[in-house]
Amino acid sequence: MNSKLLQPNGFMPWEKNPECFRINKAKPHSDIIPFPTVEDALSWNKEARDITDLNGTWKFRFFENPDQCDEAYPQGLECLMDTHNWGHIQVPANWQMQGYDYPQYVNVKYPWEMTEDIMPPEIPRVYNPVGIYSRTFTADKADGGRLFLRFEGIESCGEVYVNGSFVGYSEGSFTPAEYDITEFVKAGENQLVVKVLRWCDGSWLEDQDFWRLSGIFRDVYLYSLPEVYVSDWRVDALLDEDYQDGLLTVEAEVEGNTDGCLVQMELYSSKGRQIGETEAENVTDGKAVFHVEVDTPWQWSAEAPVLYTVVLRLIRDGQETILASRCGFRTFEMKDGLMMLNNKRIIFKGTNRHEFGAEFGRAITKEAMLADVLAMKRNNINAVRTSHYPNHPYWYELCDEYGLYVIDETNLETHGTWTYGVPEDQQPDVLPGSNPLWTGAVLDRVADMYYRDRNHPCVLIWSLGNESYCGTNFREMADFLRAHDKTRLVHYEGQHHCPGYGDVTDIISTMYTPVSEWVKYAEGNPEKPAILCEFAHAMGNSCGSLDKYADAFDKYPKLQGGFIWDFVDQAILKKDEDGREYLGYGGDFGDDYTDGIFCGNGLIFADRTETPKIKETRICYQNIAFEDIDWENGEVTVRNKCLFTDLNAYRLVWSLYLDEEKTAEGELETACEPGETVKLKLPLGRLPEGSFMEAFLNMEVQLKEDTCWAKAGYAVAKGQFITGSREKLQDGKKTGGSLKVTENFSTLIVTGSDFEYRFSKRSGDFYSIRRNGREYLKAPVECNFWRASTDNDRGSKQTYRSMIWRYAGANAAKWTNKGEISPEAVEIDMKFILPTTSQAVMDTKITIRRDGSILFDNTYNGGENLPDMPEAGLMFILPESFDRFQWHGRGEHENYIDRKASAFVGTYQAKVSERMVPYLMPQECGNMTGVRRLTIAGRNGGSLTFTGFPEMEANVLPYTPEEMELAAHQKDLKPSEKTVVRINYRQTGVGGDDTWSLNARAHEEFRIKGDGTYHFAFEVKPE
Repeated sequence: MNSKLLQPNGFMPWEKNPECFRINKAKPHSDIIPFPTVEDALSWNKEARDITDLNGTWKFRFFENPDQCDEAYPQGLECLMDTHNWGHIQVPANWQMQGYDYPQYVNVKYPWEMTEDIMPPEIPRVYNPVGIYSRTFTADKADGGRLFLRFEGIESCGEVYVNGSFVGYSEGSFTPAEYDITEFVKAGENQLVVKVLRWCDGSWLEDQDFWRLSGIFRDVYLYSLPEVYVSDWRVDALLDEDYQDGLLTVEAEVEGNTDGCLVQMELYSSKGRQIGETEAENVTDGKAVFHVEVDTPWQWSAEAPVLYTVVLRLIRDGQETILASRCGFRTFEMKDGLMMLNNKRIIFKGTNRHEFGAEFGRAITKEAMLADVLAMKRNNINAVRTSHYPNHPYWYELCDEYGLYVIDETNLETHGTWTYGVPEDQQPDVLPGSNPLWTGAVLDRVADMYYRDRNHPCVLIWSLGNESYCGTNFREMADFLRAHDKTRLVHYEGQHHCPGYGDVTDIISTMYTPVSEWVKYAEGNPEKPAILCEFAHAMGNSCGSLDKYADAFDKYPKLQGGFIWDFVDQAILKKDEDGREYLGYGGDFGDDYTDGIFCGNGLIFADRTETPKIKETRICYQNIAFEDIDWENGEVTVRNKCLFTDLNAYRLVWSLYLDEEKTAEGELETACEPGETVKLKLPLGRLPEGSFMEAFLNMEVQLKEDTCWAKAGYAVAKGQFITGSREKLQDGKKTGGSLKVTENFSTLIVTGSDFEYRFSKRSGDFYSIRRNGREYLKAPVECNFWRASTDNDRGSKQTYRSMIWRYAGANAAKWTNKGEISPEAVEIDMKFILPTTSQAVMDTKITIRRDGSILFDNTYNGGENLPDMPEAGLMFILPESFDRFQWHGRGEHENYIDRKASAFVGTYQAKVSERMVPYLMPQECGNMTGVRRLTIAGRNGGSLTFTGFPEMEANVLPYTPEEMELAAHQKDLKPSEKTVVRINYRQTGVGGDDTWSLNARAHEEFRIKGDGTYHFAFEVKPE
């Protein structure tokens, strides 16, 4: 223990001292590291800057708690360390990802609650690991200059020593800790030691819904500055009151003796052409301020993120220091009660995003960040909330460059200290609330974020944190931001739960509000605009009814968008006892106190491959709408929902299908200003009457040219129009040989020229479909009313309410009776009597025709007060050799009745194994709606074709719902020896307004009532 660090209360800074959160830590600031040349600045060549990278392999010593560390170093760490017998660790990294300690996933609760009886600001003492890092570095002892040591992120606190001397201490895991170590270094080799605790008293402010990890998880480096240097600078690039010309303001703060010191500012276009320059100015009172007007600059937006470069030259004694900052001219403001960007009403088509990766935890890589940005741009996501902490600095550079609007969120969440619906005066322990002991800490966190990120045009809104209730501390945070920044708005959702603090936020913000309730806010003529800072909880198979929210964004001006929760699954790669890698979630790492699979909420998987949910997001968020069609005249109405982009930036490609055959295609270009509609005349010609059942017009709006995020030809918008009817399909005549019916004591047999179908008179089963010597069934046909529970099914408790349906099909009493027989067809009547609390029956009339086709005409009659059904249909178990299929219906990705806006009718094909969507916990997946035809083919020959009359839902997987229901991980599903085909009247939608209440269920119109009556028909034909 370093007794010099003891605070007046007798405890160390990291324990019982919420008012001590920084010692000797430098003031926060924007990027002040010089470029060697203007050319390097303009090419944004940061690699050319004089930085000593301290990332890499460090020595490491691990202790289970602070007492063990103190026993090993009773005099503290103010000595040169002998590290020869220490272990090794990579920096940046979370030490739990390097073989030390264990990761723990919890959401609301604090991770130590079950093992330590403590209250804030106490810290865990029994198990609270401490890691001591050490490495050496070489320094030049330059006269007059300053050497700075910068940590971009240490979780949860860092105690820093250089050459055995204490340098400083910091808390706040997600913003930099920087120290001037000029007086601590010597020429040559130096030793750096950092002591990190898993949890400090500041951890009470970091109760985010994420994996609890620790360590030096962001970059560490040294940089030097001259004796006189720019210590901070601010760049504001705005538009004038007419939104035409640019107003550039640059304010620099200079440290040191500024006598004879000059500062000059230059502005360069995105092409590197100088378009503005000021006279060299003297530094006055440590500051230099510049104002420049720019004629009609390109305006920055997510649609056109044009960046300019501001170059600042500090000139002293003939020497120059060159700083650079990229900026975008834009004005974001509240105007007439609406959020406006460059005088246009903005809609945030956003997502929340935790920084996480299956292989690296929270030590995110540049490659992963770029992959995330590209995925967002390609899927029409235009905004991101940095939930719930400032992100890696490189993230903001990418958002500036590629065009993403950012809600930058303070590192603050205390969800476990308060309760919904309880008044403030009845929650004395809420943090930070109005408790003055924590005021300094939260102001420090918001200031660190503000100063670091204020020069980024992508940042439109500052957020005060997440799920931390409210109180006067939030008012002080908001006041700080408003006093320092007039160019952005302030957001905080927590005031929604704590009456009396509406002034802390400029925007009404809620979470997981059903769309039917949310629109009521807009209809009440509110003063403030509203966003959903979290909505569409994307846990597992989810995001149903996303299109309803997108429609509300367009319809109600005060509803200005939302942020889907969340972007990427938080799962960690792990090996099982057989050495197989799999994705683990809470509870898989010895973390018994956990919230389990609740970490799997991503639009993309943990390996950053796309889920079907993000495909739906892409269509719901697209900025071009195909609104109407006049089939007779070939005229399509298109709406341009972009804010700044004319449709002449794209080309429109179309194709016409009559049933499954493409009959025409073409492309055209058109102009249409933002916010307007245009009618496009397509040369469709007159559709030939009687030669088709349905016509499909597919439309895409594609990039004309390459962009930084997609190649020319990439579709930024898609749509489909359908006309026609399949109602008369069932009436067709069948040809073939004669039919024969025979029966014995136990079996009813129907034979044709080359087929034989068998029914058990004893069990009532239809158990054999054989044609040309090939058997198509591996098990009898069953009715089925169950799907493998989704996370939303479990979270809403629908799994339990509907449990009566789980085995209703398998345990149904069945009987089979011979019906009418004619030369054209044989009818078999099947009845499934279900084991339900009130009688429910599925009547299936099977008609076998001369060509071998089998018509299933099904009617379900429900019983009184039966719960909703997960699905209603028939299940066919085929041999595993039937391992591929083709379908004409909605696709090509999985789709559901409440998540099909992105699934257009077409002809697609897949392997059965490919339809398993690897959700973190196995659950319902792979569904197809609007299926007209489904053909399942065997690799050894033969096929089985299902035809909907007029349509059906279908699902083809290697596993039964029950097998998926019982598996905790994808690895638990053993290789299958069958193909499971479910042909349904309907499957319940996936839902997902949240994943823990009744709102997790599919909306009413997308559920199946157990007491209803339903009819569906389809044909099966073996070939």
